[in-house]
Amino acid sequence: MTAPGYQSGFANHFVSEAVPGAVPAGRNSPQMPPLGLYAELLSGMAFTAPRVENRRTWTYRIQPSAMHRPYRRIPNGRLLSAPLNEVETTPSQLRWNPQPIPQERTDFIDGLITMGANGDVRLQTGMSAHLYAANASMSDRYFYNADGEMLVVPQQGRVRFVTELGVIDIAPGEVAVIPCGVRFRVELPDGPSRGYVCENYGAMFRLPELGPLGSNGLANPRDFLAPIAAYEDEESPCEVVAKFQGNLWAAEMRHSPLNVVGWHGNLAPYKYDLANFMAVVREHVGWEVPLSVDHLGHIGVHSCIRLAGALEKYNPAWLEDMIPWQRTEQLKEIKDHIAVPLCTGEDIYLKEAFIELAKNHSIDIAHPDLATSGGILETKKIGDALQEYGVPMAMHFAGSPVSCMANVHCAAATENFLVLENHSVDVPWWSDLVDGVEKPIVNKGFVTVPDKPGLGITLNDEVMKQHLLEPGYFEPTPQWDKENQRINDRLFS
Repeated sequence: MTAPGYQSGFANHFVSEAVPGAVPAGRNSPQMPPLGLYAELLSGMAFTAPRVENRRTWTYRIQPSAMHRPYRRIPNGRLLSAPLNEVETTPSQLRWNPQPIPQERTDFIDGLITMGANGDVRLQTGMSAHLYAANASMSDRYFYNADGEMLVVPQQGRVRFVTELGVIDIAPGEVAVIPCGVRFRVELPDGPSRGYVCENYGAMFRLPELGPLGSNGLANPRDFLAPIAAYEDEESPCEVVAKFQGNLWAAEMRHSPLNVVGWHGNLAPYKYDLANFMAVVREHVGWEVPLSVDHLGHIGVHSCIRLAGALEKYNPAWLEDMIPWQRTEQLKEIKDHIAVPLCTGEDIYLKEAFIELAKNHSIDIAHPDLATSGGILETKKIGDALQEYGVPMAMHFAGSPVSCMANVHCAAATENFLVLENHSVDVPWWSDLVDGVEKPIVNKGFVTVPDKPGLGITLNDEVMKQHLLEPGYFEPTPQWDKENQRINDRLFS
């Protein structure tokens, strides 16, 4: 196999040859294919499907894919398929810590863990959500999924998919889709890796219609990359693992199944760099509007540095909460290696931890949440303390107009204030929850500071009661009366 090489386009009809002349001209399956190869059709759907929907690829390989021993059942491990009837499904919200990297040797197949699913794999409807954590490349072992296509999102460490149609490399910040039926093995070029897998049983992923956006917008088809042909001509024992009807099966082969010398068609693996989506956003809003990036999840230090480098050219205002705020030295390592401002702090209580981050030169921007950092006075103290270290304060806020006005008064009294976050501009009744201020409260990105006593607002009881999620208005909260009890609380978002 050669290093990764790509051709651009989404669901294009590609033609690729690792050896010139491997793909026959004008015919799909001649009686004698070129170079003594075998012609095989890889179908993504019924061959009678309309042309606009049909996805298939003709492959030209050294040996037929059917040359293997009979499949035998092997343990599924922690890999499950819908429907999940083993336990009852709870309506409660659930959270999980990142999956630890295993201590014993674990490849991609063995490292798959199912977290949830819906639909029915046998009816080809629905999906499964898996985590993976692996510390070893697949050796003399290959995999294909006959139940659906797989969207892979690495959270830590690069992943290389060596497929029968070519090689794809992805790192955190990129995603890859491996179609149903395509054989591959997974290599880990940088050591251990973990991330997420969406197994799609139903209709294949497609780009959404643009509708009122017009002919341009969202992800550009040209930014999706499919591999160029690459092959292995190896005569050595190996194992092929298949996921079929929700179970794992294995068969022995005497040669590598990745022996496709040439192919043509529109069913192929592909990758997408999520930084390209930021390019589309930047193109639409222009360069005068600040853009920041949040909800990055818990990714490794080196992945943070790579991601920041990929996004730097789009001039983001900051990257937020890349790793837990308690990891002061790791934040400093990230900050020292990137040119994009680093921001954190929405889960920090009181000023001391902010000061420690600033003294250690671990952040560029602090992000306290007034409702949980200690209130108006404590948040002002945070801003004033950070000013001594040249660290501005961008205030985190996602709440009601009451909390909004508390933030506004604090911001107006703090010289070190940079910007106030807000999530409710698209909620039509949000401003109506209070009276006594100009409406809309957030007008073209600005809020007028009230000059009335207190916060300068009064509650609109009737509107509040209309939008309560649960019955009751200012009901008792005995759940908070127990000492040392944490309810729906966390140390890091």
